[in-house]
Parts: sequence; structure tokens; C-alpha cells
Amino acid sequence: RAGVAPQLATLSAPVRMLAGDVDAGRLDTARADWLPAQLTWERIGAAYGSFGPAAAAIDGSPDGLPGGVADPGFTGLRRLEYGLWHGQDAATLRPVATALVGDVETLRGQLPTLTADPTDLPLRAHEILEDALRDHLSGRDDQGAGAAYAETLADLDGTRAVLDQLGPLIDARDPRLRPTAAAQAATLRAALEAMPPGVAPAAAPVPERQRVNAATSGLLETLSRVPTLLEVR
Repeated sequence: RAGVAPQLATLSAPVRMLAGDVDAGRLDTARADWLPAQLTWERIGAAYGSFGPAAAAIDGSPDGLPGGVADPGFTGLRRLEYGLWHGQDAATLRPVATALVGDVETLRGQLPTLTADPTDLPLRAHEILEDALRDHLSGRDDQGAGAAYAETLADLDGTRAVLDQLGPLIDARDPRLRPTAAAQAATLRAALEAMPPGVAPAAAPVPERQRVNAATSGLLETLSRVPTLLEVR
């Protein structure tokens, strides 16, 4: 909670700015302001398993919804991404943006009562990036912004935060793991930062895409040892 509270507070500002743009009909500006809000949410990845329905409201996917992208249950940042990059007007998106502001504030209010199982945290060491591989780097959750590589970079920040929290426990059991992971993370960061902005994985140059995928796989292989290493029996 101590770690997430300031991040949620930080999230409020770009979300309100995004909603203000939509409300005023400044959709070009809203497209520019969507990414900072999305990346801030991505960096809270260590706690995603504790948010329950609030997470789906803020950043849910249309996957599995009967109406797909037109389903009323598709809300939040991804819903705004879809609308902003598919020509929907301000009148259509205004209630979505307003609800997003309310959902973020509701989560901030609920945070003091939310609890997390401490034994879940070692799973986050690899699950955040694993989810990035499954959802971002595959293009699965791209609703038009082409932000997969920027989002994966934000997830890498979230992964580092988890490793910092678990550092003393990991080092006591395998002192080589974190230095290895840090070197691999630096390789991945460089590969992600070299990608052209706004390019979806399917449209990315093949050599650059392969470098990202290889670096992600190498780091994930190292991080997959963390849950077993810290298993509570």
C-alpha cells in the first residue's frame, strides 16, 4: 500500500488531463495524453492482483466480452484507446473518460482496505513481464495506439520495483540472480528504447523485433527462478 498509494496519486493527474481533453473535444491532444496515463498504470504492475474488479474497470480488455469492443463492460484506458484511434467522437468518449476518473479515485479510496498475500509477490517478479510478452509484444491488447514497446518498458520498471523489494531475500539464496537479471534487463531496455515510437509489433522491423523478443525471453528465464527460490512451504 505504501508503494502503490503515491503511484495512484500520480495516475490521477494524467487521467484527469485526458478526461479534460475528451470533454473539451480536443481529441488530438487526448491521443497524446493517453500514453502517459497508460504507462503510469503499467508501472503499478506489482499490485495488480490485489485490485480485483477495479483493475478491469481502469484497464480492462474486450477479450471475452459478448459485444467485444462495443460491449458496455469494455471501459477505462483501453476503451479510450480504441475510441481515440478509431475515429469515435467526443460525445461517445466523454462518459468513458468521466467514469475512468471516478474509477481511479474509487481505487485510491479503497486502497487502505485492500490486502495482498505476501507470498504472491515473488510471482510478480516474472508475471509482470510474462504478461507483457503475452499481451503487449504479441499485439493482443493494442487498440490502435501502437504502444506495445513503451508499455513493455513501463512493465520493466514495475519488474525492477519488485526485485528491489525482494532483493535481500533473493541475494541470500542466489547472489548471482539479481546481477544476471540486471544485465539482461539493461539489454532489454536498450532494445525497447531503440524501437520507433508508435509502431506495433507486427509492423516493427524484423531485426529490432527479434532483439526485443530474445532479450525478453532471456530475462524471463532468469526471473522464472524467483518464485521457486522464495517458495513458502
